[in-house]
Amino acid sequence: MVPPNEFPLRYILNGAFASLDRWVRKGTPPPRADPIEVINNCSTFVFDEFGNTVGGVRTPYVDVPIVTYPPAANPIPFDHALLEELYPTHWSYVRKVLHQTMELREQHWVTPADAEKIKTEAEHADVP
Repeated sequence: MVPPNEFPLRYILNGAFASLDRWVRKGTPPPRADPIEVINNCSTFVFDEFGNTVGGVRTPYVDVPIVTYPPAANPIPFDHALLEELYPTHWSYVRKVLHQTMELREQHWVTPADAEKIKTEAEHADVP
């Protein structure tokens, strides 16, 4: 279960600080992402089929979703039927999360320690 108002931004922030430190110490620029997509002179977000924003740093939380993260509102968990449709087994969900998390780690979006935390969260997620 996802705690109220908790998008796990802390992992990306930790990665950003580590990248900033690496940039200052070694001259390695931080990773870059496309901006979050907006329309109507930046007044409206563009949403994917699950109600999550499009663009920005892509994490398993939005690309392998089990909840919708509406702007300025509590996450909305997917119902059991949708979870079963998206992830026929628990391990199919975990594998997708692990794949994307390893990409984020390799690109320096998340730290190795936070990649392990994301993996543990996926293994314990309430997904069929």
